[in-house]
Amino acid sequence: MFLCSITITSAENNSVKVAFIRHHNLWIKVEGKEKQLTKGENITGPKWSHDGEWLAYVKGKKQNILELYRLKDGKKVTPFHSEASNYQWSPTENIIAFIFTGTLNTFDVEKKNADFENVSAGVGDYAWYPDGKNFLVSSEAHLLPTGWTGAQLYEVQKDAHMNPHKMKHLYALPNEHDDFLALVASGFKWSPD
Repeated sequence: MFLCSITITSAENNSVKVAFIRHHNLWIKVEGKEKQLTKGENITGPKWSHDGEWLAYVKGKKQNILELYRLKDGKKVTPFHSEASNYQWSPTENIIAFIFTGTLNTFDVEKKNADFENVSAGVGDYAWYPDGKNFLVSSEAHLLPTGWTGAQLYEVQKDAHMNPHKMKHLYALPNEHDDFLALVASGFKWSPD
């Protein structure tokens, strides 16, 4: 059986690198050579860093544990030992963001002995700004005795560290009414201009 989830990046040296899943294991193909990176760990969702030097993926059948793999030396890093979701690399640096129980976190793979850092709580979904300095964050709606609140959109600095002064409210989706209910805003995409 061959299942394939392909991510392609073109690194500085213009070589094509492919990451894929075969029999639940992570493989890469670099310069025409295949290499198996994991064995028996039920891997999903490989994603390349902006420079093609790191690969992020989740492993496990019951919990999705985020793991990072550095191509040049095979170093594996687990930035967080619980289930992480919606992991995304910065478009400009080797910093990965992820959500754990509604909190947006970041992890800088270039810092020695680094730990993950909390950015913002109450996050339903997010996207990196194209410049890698901020996030577009949506909060989830909440059920009140009077009905549902609307989801909210914020600009959050990547170094916010839960500081509300580094978060700017952008937009509030309408509250619940007969023909509209938005519990969360998600799937953000940036226009190239």
